[in-house]
Amino acid sequence: MSEVEGVLEAGTRSITLEKRPTKIINVTAGDRLVKSEEYFTGKKIYHDFDKIFRNHNPIYNRHERNTYSEKALHQTEMAFVMPRPSDAEGTPREFFLTGSQTLNFFPIPKQPTKYTVRTVDDIDEIEWTGKSPLNTEFDDFLVEYAAIRLSVGNEFDMTQETQLMANIAAQIQALLIPPPAGVLTQGYWGSRRSKAGVW
Repeated sequence: MSEVEGVLEAGTRSITLEKRPTKIINVTAGDRLVKSEEYFTGKKIYHDFDKIFRNHNPIYNRHERNTYSEKALHQTEMAFVMPRPSDAEGTPREFFLTGSQTLNFFPIPKQPTKYTVRTVDDIDEIEWTGKSPLNTEFDDFLVEYAAIRLSVGNEFDMTQETQLMANIAAQIQALLIPPPAGVLTQGYWGSRRSKAGVW
């Protein structure tokens, strides 16, 4: 999962992600300022100023860290947004995609709004000398798949290849989806004993 954070300026309706996501996990946004902190970098240098004539500005930098209250946004489609006024302003409640990397917020923020986008990004293709982005547990499956694909080739009878691929997929599914945790249940009459000592 990748996480992208930022602040939308008033009147900004969209952002463009650097990588193309295969899945959007969730999007949160909010314009209610909870806390504002001020901090400095390099302030420990005593009376150290810019070496410019009659300039007494200190060389350390002043920064401001703002914390916003964010709420989850509902994903919608452009077709459901268009019947409403497209220039409506307010706190974003929904988002929709245009293209594969552009997120649009609705309504348009009328004040600075913090946003957080959590996505699963597209994986780059693996080269012969590249490294797998998956866990090392999947290396055997990758090598097995590549060896089978190279040995089978483009044959007219795809039955054997299909069966081998199905076996590999079943093994990967078994590794990814472990069995559920055990559940302890009680009997119909519960666990209490009667006065006679009978269940």
